[in-house]
Amino acid sequence: MPRDSRRMSMAGWLLALLLGNALLPASAFAQAPTYLAQWGSFGSGSSQFNNPLGIAVGANGIIYVGDGDNDRIQMFTLDGGYVSEFGGPGTGAGQFRNPNNIAIDPSGTLYVVDNGNARVQKFTSTGAFLSEWGAFGVGPGQFNQPCGIGIDQLGFVYVVDGQNERVQKFTASGTYVTQWPVHGPVGLAVDAGDNIYVVAYSNLRVEKYTSTGTLIRTYGTATPGAGALTAPINVGVDQVGNVYVVEQFVDRVQVFSNDGTFQYAWGSTGSGDGQFVAPYGIAFGALGRVYVGDRNNNRIQVFGHVPTSTTATSWGRLKRIYR
Repeated sequence: MPRDSRRMSMAGWLLALLLGNALLPASAFAQAPTYLAQWGSFGSGSSQFNNPLGIAVGANGIIYVGDGDNDRIQMFTLDGGYVSEFGGPGTGAGQFRNPNNIAIDPSGTLYVVDNGNARVQKFTSTGAFLSEWGAFGVGPGQFNQPCGIGIDQLGFVYVVDGQNERVQKFTASGTYVTQWPVHGPVGLAVDAGDNIYVVAYSNLRVEKYTSTGTLIRTYGTATPGAGALTAPINVGVDQVGNVYVVEQFVDRVQVFSNDGTFQYAWGSTGSGDGQFVAPYGIAFGALGRVYVGDRNNNRIQVFGHVPTSTTATSWGRLKRIYR
């Protein structure tokens, strides 16, 4: 269960009440989101993790987490309550060897990158196996260290083929469509306009492409300082197009507007609230919530923003509430 008792101090709640009670998406703010909650610890039991990787939030209100070294997908409510799990170690249908990133299509079907088995597997929203495609190799539809995955509005599936240094595009049934080269690709995201964002680790940047592989824009400056990427590993795009880049070895998230302008960053190395050790997965939920997989701390952290003013609140009202 989430460590709700650690979410916010009484002073924080008092400030929230003074400001009001409406929660706006993170994209409405020009500052880093606030730590809200977390769940998870090291282990193989329910709500425990061993190398949590990809995160996806379904329209059904379920959060799916790729529990890499436990070879399973765990399912949680939006506040971290354990729901169920599926998978297990192996090479058979529905089994995994280091499940990585996860994508969800408009119908709620899950697509999981089965990294160690060099394939993509499809499941229902409850974890029932549907189909799979891929095998180890260098040909079309084959993979070597697949990792990132995303789905566009038409149902096409984009997969990062890491060691083959390319992105491959498939139909929803796994039929190969096309591919394009990327230098050191790792994470991938797709926005509402069907643009594809790929972390080009070797270039220390995120690259934005059309759905056919034409380069549009890059994110990350070439000079030291704010906006410079030193260890990008994954990427996410929020509901209004802001680009979030997870950096694993410097333990932070950097955020850019869609035109490439640096906005803010948050995170530092450690095990405290809002700190990370080798973060990886990132996903977005309702009310501007941002979910980050804190890999080496074996937990999921939740971030958001302090409420904005909607109702007048006086010290007298606060004293009546808390006396």
